Amino acid sequence: MRVKSIRVTPPFLKALRDFNIFQARTGMNKKPAPYVKRWKIGDVLKFTADTRIEEFSTLARGDVLWSSGAFTSCASTMPLVTRGGRYVSIAENVKGMGFRHPIECAGKMHEKPLYDGPRSALPKGPHVVI
Repeated sequence: MRVKSIRVTPPFLKALRDFNIFQARTGMNKKPAPYVKRWKIGDVLKFTADTRIEEFSTLARGDVLWSSGAFTSCASTMPLVTRGGRYVSIAENVKGMGFRHPIECAGKMHEKPLYDGPRSALPKGPHVVI
């Protein structure tokens, strides 16, 4: 993966606005919000050659442009290798799992349910498939 960079310029900021790529979360108060320019002229942002950002994405933290689908909103700094689909919402302070997080965990059987409280979405019983 070759890391590239782009310096923030007025035409770059205009392109973000024209394509509805947002730099901050806004609109939470049910009123039309002004377009927020979080990145300043002269800031340097990192990306890769295969980075694709669809319209109506929000990259609200960090200096990395990562691939983000339409209507995705991210309030955390994410690594360059991040790929977000459409309609993804990432909260504040989210961190990556690191190298080679075992995907096999998604199908493991557990001896006890992970949570067996009154509002648990997990079935009660000796084995839970996650």
